[in-house]
Amino acid sequence: MTHLPSPPDTRFDHSPAHRAGRRTGPRTVLAVVVVTAVAAGGAYAAGLGPFARGD
Repeated sequence: MTHLPSPPDTRFDHSPAHRAGRRTGPRTVLAVVVVTAVAAGGAYAAGLGPFARGD
């Protein structure tokens, strides 16, 4: 096998999340959770939630 030598850890560095580094930290996860919660809250407020059946 003739390939260019590379640092040993680059073999495991193929996922976009890993390549992004610290951007996928707890802060980003929290932001995603908050945005998801707000979006879900908006859906419930608009009457699209599973409990908006009127019973």
